Amino acid sequence: MDQSIQGVTQLPSGWTLGWPPVGEVVVMSCRIWRGIHEGIPVSCIAGNPIAYLKARNLSIYMEAGVTAIHGSIFMKEGIPFILDIHGAPSGAYPDAVIGWSCLPDGQQLLKEQALFDIQMRVVKAGRD
Repeated sequence: MDQSIQGVTQLPSGWTLGWPPVGEVVVMSCRIWRGIHEGIPVSCIAGNPIAYLKARNLSIYMEAGVTAIHGSIFMKEGIPFILDIHGAPSGAYPDAVIGWSCLPDGQQLLKEQALFDIQMRVVKAGRD
């Protein structure tokens, strides 16, 4: 995580530097790296793209940017993973997280609406 937050001195109001509490669904601001390999766009969400590039035997220039992931940090045997908002592995490296914030109200409402819709479908299916 240290490499992704190097040089960050101030975050917008409502944001906290570093990882969110484990298991809490939030919006995570993450470092993303983008480049082109043989005419095809390549991206990697990581604090540093070196491990990604080595694993794929790539030697390309990548530019840093920032993206957001709605999800949570999950720990398994002391190893952190980033899960998306649906609980699936995101494919992002945990050192990508710069900071986090609570889900915006609109996102929370959509989440609650989706859960309500699922509950209603279960109730309706039980009647059929």
